[in-house]
Amino acid sequence: MVHSLHGYAQLREIYMQIHLAADIVISQNGNGTVFISRPNMHGRIATHAIHSEYDAFDIARWMWNRRTQNRTPMIQDAFPNMNKEDREFLMTGITPSEWTNMFREGAE
Repeated sequence: MVHSLHGYAQLREIYMQIHLAADIVISQNGNGTVFISRPNMHGRIATHAIHSEYDAFDIARWMWNRRTQNRTPMIQDAFPNMNKEDREFLMTGITPSEWTNMFREGAE
C-alpha cells in the first residue's frame, strides 16, 4: 500500500498511524522512522521525519499529554536522546530548514 504525507515522497509501508487531532498526524514506517505532520506557528502544515529510538506511540503520548494536561515532563526529559531540532519541531512545528531561514545572518 502506498501513502503520501505532506512534503514527503510516498511511503510504502506504514507500520502505525495516529491522528491526535484534526491537525496532527504521526506515522511510523517499517524502518522505525516517525513522520509527523502538524501546523507550524504560521498555521501551515509542516512535515518532519524523526530518526530516533522513540516510536510513534511515545511521541503521540507526549504530544497528547501536552495538549490535555497542565503538567507534562519537559521535552528534554521525555526525549533525552532526541536531537534538539526534532524536539523543537514537536513543540512548535518549525522544521530545521525553516528555523535556519528565520534566523540566518543578515535576515531582516
